[in-house]
Amino acid sequence: GAPAVCAAAAARRRRVRATLVVDAAQYSARGAPVDAAVPRGRGPGLVTVRDRGPRIAPADRPRLFRKYTRLATANGSRGSGLGLYICKAIVRDHGGRITYRAADGGSAFRVELPLR
Repeated sequence: GAPAVCAAAAARRRRVRATLVVDAAQYSARGAPVDAAVPRGRGPGLVTVRDRGPRIAPADRPRLFRKYTRLATANGSRGSGLGLYICKAIVRDHGGRITYRAADGGSAFRVELPLR
């Protein structure tokens, strides 16, 4: 019924937040802070995660949300290349959008979800 669907949707949204925070930590220098903001108020549900790693090269940005896209991390670890792809699919399935922007001293990802 409805509660199971709501619980599954909430778990998927948590996965997006967790993936963005883990990725931000991997792409930041050791010990550098990661900012995660969930402002309250009217409008769409927002989550912004910002790292202190290298900015993503302009040539790599069009590939960010594609399946199996891997970029070098600050600590040398490499993932499966599925994290941002899955995040985008989850956000899209919830009627939202996820975007990247170069931020001072790093990168920022913003998730916007409609409030229901």
